[in-house]
Amino acid sequence: MFGNLSLDMFVLRKKKSTYFTALLVLASVLLTSMIAKFSTFPPENQPDTSFTGIFISGTVLSLLFISIFYVMYLGSDLKNGFIKNTAGTVKSRMSYILSKQLVLAVYTLAGIAVLSLGSLLCAVIFFDGTKGFEAAQFIRHIAVLYLLFIGLSSFVTFLVFALRNTTAPMIITLLLTSGTVKSLIYSPIETLLDKAGIKFEFSYISVTANLMNLRTDSSSREMLIACAVGAAYIIVFNVLTKIVMDKKDIA
Repeated sequence: MFGNLSLDMFVLRKKKSTYFTALLVLASVLLTSMIAKFSTFPPENQPDTSFTGIFISGTVLSLLFISIFYVMYLGSDLKNGFIKNTAGTVKSRMSYILSKQLVLAVYTLAGIAVLSLGSLLCAVIFFDGTKGFEAAQFIRHIAVLYLLFIGLSSFVTFLVFALRNTTAPMIITLLLTSGTVKSLIYSPIETLLDKAGIKFEFSYISVTANLMNLRTDSSSREMLIACAVGAAYIIVFNVLTKIVMDKKDIA
């Protein structure tokens, strides 16, 4: 696995999309901050301009860019013979999956760091800096957010290797992370169920819904649900990816 990991980290460093995505994450924070600073909002709908508020606003947009990067990075191996060489044994297949997941985990951590730094700079430049900032609450939020992102990367990994292309996974990922599925499918279903007296939220089963709904002041119950969803996605979709690579001629 370590040989695969070393190669994957090298590829990550050499890809232009690695740095372009990081710039997009930084730009998303700047964009949301400038909108909050220079736009006019009704008194009852004022944006949260605290450091954590800026971070959360930037997360929603960054989610889109980071998930696109997941698809592009994973899909690159479909275009060469690397999978063909590693899919010959079960051990190599699992090593391949774990290597990819570790690289995406490292990149996700770097992306969250860029998002945090950008949010801090925007808070200091445009607003009141870190006024009212609660470190323990923010660290808890970051930890759960990171787990959800890793769950998302496991889901995207499964999509790419199950469908053996990048087009369909890209479309599915964009629909999920842009909020389109949430607006057009999740919310109407939740409304209908609520009218029928059934209380159900898709945050119970959707990693993207949790990523978009998570707040620093989320309750312990909401945080626990998010952790359970993130962990479930990591386990379930890595196992499914392993099964797909065992059963299909991935190359």
